[in-house]
Amino acid sequence: MNILILYYSGVVNTKMVAEKIFDLLHGLHEVTLASIEKLTTDITIDNYDSLVIGFPTIHASPAQPILTFIEQIKQLKKSIPTFLFTTCGLYSANTLRIFAKQCEKKNIITILSKNYRCAATDGVLIAPTMNIWSCHEKRLDKKVENDVSDFMWKMHYELSCAMYLQG
Repeated sequence: MNILILYYSGVVNTKMVAEKIFDLLHGLHEVTLASIEKLTTDITIDNYDSLVIGFPTIHASPAQPILTFIEQIKQLKKSIPTFLFTTCGLYSANTLRIFAKQCEKKNIITILSKNYRCAATDGVLIAPTMNIWSCHEKRLDKKVENDVSDFMWKMHYELSCAMYLQG
């Protein structure tokens, strides 16, 4: 399976999770990891079997650079199953649903979406004394590992169903 991991990272949290996902998949599949800010023109999204897209939640919305990126790409020739994830300081609100709707317009179909609470400054002005702002959620690595396993299971299930329907 050929997987493209795309991410935008504001303060390195999303990059950290994207790299963890890459480490989990690399060696088992052909995996490309790319920041949308450094994306080369030789990457054609249509050439991949599946996508992983990560971005931070900023003010209860997807970060603007990832929204702009999705708006600017051409509609894909085929539907590509996708794992979306967002990183946030406390609460991701409707961020994943908002982004999934934008992706769907481009034939990027969400089959799994998850949020990861990471150290952040987005709530420091509201509640500066809360220790939550300075640490990642407990067992973040294990959660990411379980979610990647779930995504791969869903991918294999969808492929099996598609092959069955084709006869």
